Amino acid sequence: MFSIGYDVLMLMMYNVNDVQ
Repeated sequence: MFSIGYDVLMLMMYNVNDVQ
């Protein structure tokens, strides 16, 4: 479950970076 959580976090961070 940790792997999935990390994946989601990475995706969110990437999305935030892309937006800004």
